[in-house]
Amino acid sequence: MKKIDNSQCALAICNHCGRTRARNTTRLSDHLKQCTKYQDWLQKHPEWQSSQRVKQSTINLTFKPISAQEKQRFKQLFARAVYRDNLPFTIFSNKGIRDAIHAVNPAIELPSRNLLSGNFLSAEYNEISRKVQQCVDQEKYLNIAADETTNFTNSRVLSFCCNIYGSGSFFIHSERLLGESVDAQFTAKWVEERIQHLINPAGTTLGWSEQQGHFKRINSIAFDTCNTQRAAQRVLKAIPHLQHVFYVLCESHGLQLLMKDVIEKHAWIKRIVDACQQLAVAFTTSPKQLGRLRAIMMELYTHQKSFVLSVITRWGTQLSLLRSVSNLEAAISKYFSLYSTSDGSERLFNVWTDQILTNITFWKDLNDVIGLLEPIDEAIKASEADRCVLSYVLPRWQQLRDQLLAKSSALSSRDPDLAKLDERVIAPRWNQ
Repeated sequence: MKKIDNSQCALAICNHCGRTRARNTTRLSDHLKQCTKYQDWLQKHPEWQSSQRVKQSTINLTFKPISAQEKQRFKQLFARAVYRDNLPFTIFSNKGIRDAIHAVNPAIELPSRNLLSGNFLSAEYNEISRKVQQCVDQEKYLNIAADETTNFTNSRVLSFCCNIYGSGSFFIHSERLLGESVDAQFTAKWVEERIQHLINPAGTTLGWSEQQGHFKRINSIAFDTCNTQRAAQRVLKAIPHLQHVFYVLCESHGLQLLMKDVIEKHAWIKRIVDACQQLAVAFTTSPKQLGRLRAIMMELYTHQKSFVLSVITRWGTQLSLLRSVSNLEAAISKYFSLYSTSDGSERLFNVWTDQILTNITFWKDLNDVIGLLEPIDEAIKASEADRCVLSYVLPRWQQLRDQLLAKSSALSSRDPDLAKLDERVIAPRWNQ
């Protein structure tokens, strides 16, 4: 059959009889079966008959077919993995990821970025919220934690969490603040409203006795240690249906502030910490000198080690800084024996000369400071455990107090102020 491309509709002419037909597979096939001239031609050319008998190939499925319900479930599982592991919404746009999953089963459909950031995100949030609320409704006693902080856009945020013994902590709600003055009255009123919504999410009108029964489920309320949060606790204590509650301060925050006080109120300790921070910053901001130091590390340790910078808002980094410098004592000493000021960073050599070289006991002092701060770091980690309860707080602080007094007494010859560690640092935090 010959195609006619310039016709008004799709047509074809039979090469044997000249009849014109619509260029449709079924119509053309039916014509060839009835065309006597074509059949006569086939008799004269038998080789064409076998070539026309095209056998349809069999499709062998090497993967399991997936139903529409299973496809939807797979998408939801992929979405949940993205949310829980903080993966980018564009992860399934990556060709390598898509090829790897399709190699397992080409029938698996991956969620798009729009689905991950839209419908699936809302559905997953609603499902998790439902499960959290179900867990809250079934629990007899609830422990509340509230705090003010800032988010990544530097906006002030009030956050509200609920801790259930044996299950852990659940984020419940946060609210971005604009120009509000977040004083004690504002904070206390906001926390009370969030508690009411937590124990009565439907907003049902309750009688006095029923409302009192709901509020009896609130076991404790934890706040930060700042003056505003402490004042908000006093306001909440005056509310009749919240007078039975245990009001506690954040132990982890209190321990971190204790770490800060020990460092800042003792010149000998602060000098060691500042020297380590300056040295770590000087190396990490000079790629060339850091590269030289790393070459020395490979020679001495057969692997690279890293500095940890101290950030006051990142708990535990103060001690991690000191440990990282102590672990590199041999490499740092060899670096300064190999390179002079003309070869290296002037900033580095100023720190080395002013803070370390002039103090012949620097490395011993560093290890002594680490030993003094280690009990505080261990207490911070213990206070952050999911199964930590209020009854552990006072014994832990008493044990920590005894440890610090023993260590500071042994080091009082290095810094006379350490003899007053309990009076200047421990006692004020203990009283809070």
